[in-house]
Parts: sequence; structure tokens; C-alpha cells
Amino acid sequence: MKKTYRLIAIGAACSCTLAAGVAVAVSAATGEAKTGAAKTGAVKAGAAKTVAQWRVVARAPSFTYGAYGPRIVPTGPRGAWVFGAKGDRAAVQWPAAMRWDGNAWRQVAMPAGRAGAVAAAGASSSDDVWAVTAGEGTPAVAMRWDGRSWAVTGRLAGTSITDMAVAGRQDVWVFGTKGMTGRAAAWRYTGKKWTSVPAPFVVSHSAVRSATDIWAVGWRNGSGPAVGHYDGKKWRLIPVGGALPRKVRNSLSPATSYLAVAAAKDGVWVTGGVAGPSVTRDSAFLLRFDGRGWRYEKAAKATGPWAYGAAPVPDDHGGAWFLGSTDVNGFQPALVHRSAAGRWQRTPIRVPGATDLQMSALARLPGTSQPLAAGIPDEGGAVILTHR
Repeated sequence: MKKTYRLIAIGAACSCTLAAGVAVAVSAATGEAKTGAAKTGAVKAGAAKTVAQWRVVARAPSFTYGAYGPRIVPTGPRGAWVFGAKGDRAAVQWPAAMRWDGNAWRQVAMPAGRAGAVAAAGASSSDDVWAVTAGEGTPAVAMRWDGRSWAVTGRLAGTSITDMAVAGRQDVWVFGTKGMTGRAAAWRYTGKKWTSVPAPFVVSHSAVRSATDIWAVGWRNGSGPAVGHYDGKKWRLIPVGGALPRKVRNSLSPATSYLAVAAAKDGVWVTGGVAGPSVTRDSAFLLRFDGRGWRYEKAAKATGPWAYGAAPVPDDHGGAWFLGSTDVNGFQPALVHRSAAGRWQRTPIRVPGATDLQMSALARLPGTSQPLAAGIPDEGGAVILTHR
């Protein structure tokens, strides 16, 4: 199976006081609900008093804050990209990129004359890297790096972009909404051109294990949050609502959201949240499919609010990393780890000279335990961090 390294992103500010509830038995292939079986998810919180020691490996002074924070795309153990925007969000923004070649970080020029922040990105290898602009005000533009330079592969007119899934050199998906309608949109590249294709729902985030194993979360208009799976032939909705406590199931529309998904060899992770009357009363939760069933877990006491723009990063040992916070408003970023045994550890992220650091991306270099994170402080410009 071809490995695909892609951006992991999208989150929300949440906290949680919900009781654990009833789960359902699911198929080993997709986690589709079949019969009732009780499961609960108790948080084993590990109170971490140390501070996660992060080192700034690069700064991107030209990056500016906008609707999309920096995005990280690892391409191997010694390669990564960080995408964002430059220019004034109130006027015109342009795509921006930084590349690490294993030795140094350098800014790389994107195709000239293409307006818009990079909304999503992904890669199948170091010489097959993709990025797409937001499509807000100007048509979304899909671009590809072939190992030497960037080139435009197509314009995705009438679509506001939400995510991208790179399954291979000739198999790329882009998701979004149709203009101001809010209806689901999807485009697919199969080696020659981009074609508009049916979308399973409004996909906010996706995760690729192979061209025949793609997961997605998002919103189904009129029906609430959705989880979907693509098997190489068609998209199927995966019912997971039975794994949620009754209180969460009763608020599936519109208060509950599935925010992001990560698909590892040992399972699928979905972060979610239930909107409260105020940000300090939002509720964060975690869903996990381990090949046998979906399991619900309260998360807020262990993670704080999810960092906007960041999704789970599996650690290849049955656990996962997250970006959370140490305060109820989500202003103080933290690195959070959940072990395979269910033990949580949360440590603050502090960068000297950076105030109100808004973290939006977390990734792990393939084949290593080396994490990368990116965000934008109040002082401006993106910072790219690695953990000591």
C-alpha cells in the first residue's frame, strides 16, 4: 500500500462534562453500525506539570493571519512544507510556502498571479506535493510541485475550498462548498484534468490511508454531522451516532460537530465538539474506531479546547497527539498525548518572544517520532517549531 503523507488540520474550541453512553458494534472494515453493545469511555487524565520544550526552527515573516492558519505537509523523515498566505486579508492575499529539504527551511515561490490563501494541501511523496487556494473572491487554483517547481493544474470555479485528499500522483480530491449556497462540492484529478464529482456531504476534513481507503468528516445539510468512507468505488456514510451518549445524540443538529479525522494503521480518530451557550461551556469529545467498534470518550478535562486548525496525529503505538489548550478560552496552546492505554498528558507550549500564539497545525515526520507545529503569534509572521 502506497503511503500518503498529508496535512492534518481542522479543530474547534471545546470543553466537556458529558456522561459516557452506549456504543454499537461495527464492521471491521469501516466501523458501520450494526448491533447494540454497551461501551463507555472514561478519561484517565495525567496532570503534566512540565512545559513542552519547543525550538523555533524557522520563521516566515511574510506569512499573515487569515481565515486559514499555516498548514504542515510532511513528505518524509527529512522533508516538509508549510503553507499559508501573505498579504492583507482585508485586501488581497497570495499563497505562500516554506520548504524544509532536510538541511534548511527556505521560502519557495508559488505560481505568480494566483490570488488567495492556501486552504488545503497534501502530498504522496517529496516530488508530488499539492496545494489549493481558498476560492474566496477568486476561483480556487490547484497547484502541484513535481520536485523542481510549482505548476497550476486547474481552476476549480465556483467552489469555496475546505479540504484536500492526496491519494497518489493521479488521484487527488478537493472538497468544498458551491459558492454561497453551502451545498457540498467535490473535484477529482485523475492524471489529466479536474472533474466535478458528487460529494458525500460537506467535507471539512479527510484522511487517506490509500486510494481505496479514505475517511472524511463534515456536515450533511439537514442531517447534522457526518462520517464517510471511500472504498475506491463509492462513498458511504458511516453511522457512528450510536456510540455517542444520549445527550450528545439529542443535540446532533446543529450543536454537535465532527471536526477532524486521522486514519492510522491501527485505527481511526475523530475529534468533535458540542457547542455550549458560551465558549467556556463548549464540550470536546473523541471518537475512535479500533477495527472492532467505535468508542466515545470525554476529552475536555484532559485536552482543554481543541486548537482551531489541528487534528489528531497518530503515534504508531496506539496513541495520538493533539493540540489543545491550558485555559478554557483556548488562548494558551498545549501539546496533548493520549496513550494506547487511555492515559492523557498535557503540557503547555511556550515560545520565547511570542505572545498569544495561535497554533493551527501539528504533524509528525513519517518514520520518526519528531513532531512539527506551526502557528502565528500576535507579533506576526509564522513560526515553525519542533519538540526537543
